[in-house]
Amino acid sequence: MTGSYFLVEDHALMRQGIIDYITKHSSYVCSGTAANTDDFLSQMSNRGKELPNILITDLGLGDDSKQGLSLIKTSRKQFPSIKIMVYSMYDDPGTIKAAMYAGADSYICKDSEEYEIIRGMEAVLQGRRYIDPSVATNIVIFEQILSVFTKREKEILNLIMNNKTNSEIAEQLGIQKRTVENTISRIYNKSGMTSREELRRYWQTKHAM
Repeated sequence: MTGSYFLVEDHALMRQGIIDYITKHSSYVCSGTAANTDDFLSQMSNRGKELPNILITDLGLGDDSKQGLSLIKTSRKQFPSIKIMVYSMYDDPGTIKAAMYAGADSYICKDSEEYEIIRGMEAVLQGRRYIDPSVATNIVIFEQILSVFTKREKEILNLIMNNKTNSEIAEQLGIQKRTVENTISRIYNKSGMTSREELRRYWQTKHAM
């Protein structure tokens, strides 16, 4: 299968490694590269109808761990014909689901075998969505977990999403701070998450569903 792709990756060595692998193991042609969203959009604005078939992008670009998600949303809106494949170090279910709901067609983890890149590209050009098999099972488990949160747990998750502290959550809900802490501990146990940042990504996915 042939086609063109555009690569957005902020690390030069990683960028070249990806290009070299795809060139060696397929007939796909790299039509351009960028290190961030602004660079990508600038190059796309000068192409007219000569757009790549696939956009391959990392999620963490520069110091912004969420820039890739914004890029996916923008690209899906401005260039709907381009298939989007994420190639990222993030392998937690919340991040993967957030990327897919943002508009990605495929998600490949950088820790996986390199041939998954080619499989993902082939799948999206055939009109199929493709998630790295190494994390597919975790996605199913993740979706099952989403359904078991209690009403109180969901209320607290929503307030965490709004950057509320434990004390602020307790005051707003009229409960003890210790109750908030215990509830968050249960949320961690159910979700397998260990930080508020992970919980935010987790809950963003829930609201996207």
